[in-house]
Amino acid sequence: MRHSTQLAHQTSFVALRPAAAASVTSADASGRAPQSPLSAYFRELAGHTVMTREEEVAAATRIAALRANLWRIIFGHVPFVSAICDFVAAALSHDGRPERRAELTRIARSFDQELPDSGAFEPVRDSLCRSLADVDGAVVDRLVAGIGAVAAGADEMAGLSRLPAKDPSFVRYAAEVRGSHRALVVAKNAFIQANCGWSSPLRGSTTAASYRCPT
Repeated sequence: MRHSTQLAHQTSFVALRPAAAASVTSADASGRAPQSPLSAYFRELAGHTVMTREEEVAAATRIAALRANLWRIIFGHVPFVSAICDFVAAALSHDGRPERRAELTRIARSFDQELPDSGAFEPVRDSLCRSLADVDGAVVDRLVAGIGAVAAGADEMAGLSRLPAKDPSFVRYAAEVRGSHRALVVAKNAFIQANCGWSSPLRGSTTAASYRCPT
């Protein structure tokens, strides 16, 4: 379905390409600038090729691995797990999976009472990462922004309850979250640029936040 949609999208512009190419050629030959942003847009469109099936699968697999790694890092600071669980449960209040929200709330209350040692925590962490693997990217973006706000001292902007002590370990944790999130965004943007969209005068710079691509 994805490839047929892309083919239809490309085909819809085929009739327009010759005119756009002629416009660009005449503009270049005369030494004048292109007559409109459309010329650059269609020139880029004419040279655009989509990923092969193998490349698409490899890119999607990498994105899934980076997303899973980001969740592991997000849940890597044990004193902050309870607040993160509360944040995500609230963000998913209408996602139609009450059992997932119940698990998040149960873990949050458990961590309020007593923090587990590293051995007991790893199975909980793994369970959380599996449960949240398909959470919308916008929720992750808000959570990462909140963690960054806490690290920067802008607690009122974080949207997180029961803020942690900002000791050196939390600063390192926030930096790891930021780096992991950045790697995921770069990979998603590369996928979009290669397969689902392109930078153009009409669309602007394509980003994962502004143009969603199925992965």
